[in-house]
Amino acid sequence: MPDLQVEISDSASSHIVTADLAYREEKVALHYDGEHHLDREQRDWDSNVTARLFDEGWLDLRITAGMLRDPQTLLGRIAEMLRRQGCTDV
Repeated sequence: MPDLQVEISDSASSHIVTADLAYREEKVALHYDGEHHLDREQRDWDSNVTARLFDEGWLDLRITAGMLRDPQTLLGRIAEMLRRQGCTDV
C-alpha cells in the first residue's frame, strides 16, 4: 500500500522531493503533475528530481490528467514498476 506525501532524501540526507504517493520499501515514487509542470523551468526541475531518485535506486512515475483517463494502463504500469523493484505480490 502506498503512503501519502512521502519525503525522499538522498544517501547524504539531502531532501530530494516529497512524492504524492510512494511505496517506500519498493522505492517507487508517484507524482501527480498538474498543468504548471508544463513550464520549462518546472520541467527541468522535475527531470533533475527523476535523475536524483534514479541515482538513489527509486523508480519515479509522473502521472498526468491524460493518464488518468486510462486507469487500467496506469495501474498496470505501476504494478510493473513494483515488480521491477522486487515486489512479488502485485
